[in-house]
Amino acid sequence: MLYRVITGDGIDIRKLIKSLDENDKNLMILPETSLDINEQASFLKNIPDSFVGDIITLSPFIISDTPTNSLFISDSNLELKKVKNHIFGLSTDMVCHTILGRHISVSDSAFYELEIIRDKTKHGEKKEIILDLLSKMGDSFEKMNIISILRKRD
Repeated sequence: MLYRVITGDGIDIRKLIKSLDENDKNLMILPETSLDINEQASFLKNIPDSFVGDIITLSPFIISDTPTNSLFISDSNLELKKVKNHIFGLSTDMVCHTILGRHISVSDSAFYELEIIRDKTKHGEKKEIILDLLSKMGDSFEKMNIISILRKRD
């Protein structure tokens, strides 16, 4: 493997990018910005064998496809630390949680709504009302957690 995948907190990554020569031919900066989800998921598989350099990304799909010992995280001092855990094949939810520091799997606004429903569940709101509210939300770990609370309550 002749490339490194570099990721980190969005602020740290932007700082790192500003410190680099963006014209460097051995550097790919946020390639996911022009790729759909399927292209992100197959990005590393399609890199030419001749590419030697760094790929800076925030895509959980690209990170999940990174071979062990090829993932580095940039910190606020622009120091790169090698990730020693096995990352290859890690679910994108787990990548967001363990690598990118995003501890929820939905958007902030959806999380806020789910928190309101969770509070209503914990405070004894009628099951029918909770299920009606949840029926308007897409599936997520957070929604399943509320359903689990509801089942335990009954």
